[in-house]
Amino acid sequence: MSREMDCNNGKDQKRADRREQKDRKKKQASEIYPEDDEAETLGDHIKHCSCYACRNPRKDGQKTRQELKNELNHLDDF
Repeated sequence: MSREMDCNNGKDQKRADRREQKDRKKKQASEIYPEDDEAETLGDHIKHCSCYACRNPRKDGQKTRQELKNELNHLDDF
């Protein structure tokens, strides 16, 4: 094994895995939004809109589903 390969410590494989994952997400976004020419830019986050149903409920002063679920579970414990 050459010294150059020894110094890499698997970084090339990690980088390749990240690139593969990003390509997979871009393809998934293109399948979800086939009519959108720029769908590949949504590879990092597939959410396309900011309507009340899609965005973070905390922006409206509400609690998330997980927070509400935890509160109900906490109340059921008593």
